[in-house]
Amino acid sequence: MTPVEIETFAMALPDATKITLWRRQDVYKVRGKVFAICETDSLSFKATGIAYAVLVQDGPGRPAPGFVPGHWVNMPLSEVAPDDAADWIATSYRLAAAGLSKTARAELGIG
Repeated sequence: MTPVEIETFAMALPDATKITLWRRQDVYKVRGKVFAICETDSLSFKATGIAYAVLVQDGPGRPAPGFVPGHWVNMPLSEVAPDDAADWIATSYRLAAAGLSKTARAELGIG
């Protein structure tokens, strides 16, 4: 996977925005809520409890630095398959959007 491929997945989601921090982190948000961060060699995303356990305890992931343990996974891009990345980013988007108001969720089509 490459950062450009990650950007393609993330920006295809409704109302997704991107900011770049420190010229090396692409931060993807939905209405101000972060749902993914891509660096040159890694991807961080919010995960369900089960996905977190599988990816961190049994897989190549690790807890994402700077986030609450148990919620955010950091994966090396070299270990990320395109189909998996698309699923993880979409799930993270839905988890982040769940914190928005009911009206905002309805506007995004995720009621």
